[in-house]
Amino acid sequence: METNDTGPTEAVVGQGTSNEEVDIDTEYKGILLTAVVAIAGAFLPWYTILGTSVLGFEGDGVISLIVAALVLAIVWFSDNEKRLMLVGIIGGAIITFVGFYHVTGVSAMGVYVTVFAGLGMLIAGGSGYRKLTN
Repeated sequence: METNDTGPTEAVVGQGTSNEEVDIDTEYKGILLTAVVAIAGAFLPWYTILGTSVLGFEGDGVISLIVAALVLAIVWFSDNEKRLMLVGIIGGAIITFVGFYHVTGVSAMGVYVTVFAGLGMLIAGGSGYRKLTN
């Protein structure tokens, strides 16, 4: 990723299709933040039945945990802006699907945290990709 020499707060910029610099700092940070939130969601209870909780990583939450960890690693170390935005879109879609699949009447907080993190990642990736292709 290219950075502006703006001092301690460096902005992430990408190259749009018209060779102008595009600021995708917000989307970049949004993908990183939602990946961390999705990882945290996997460690929260996904189901609570009769006082017994089932944590996300004890079931299908491990899928969202692995996907979020991969997204976090790829976005953190990637220098291709379009690739990292596509990773955010794909990762967000998978995490959202896994979370929505588990929304039931006995769903606990971890499922909802995972769904909202996946949706946020999907939106951040889509917004950044749209900025880079316009």
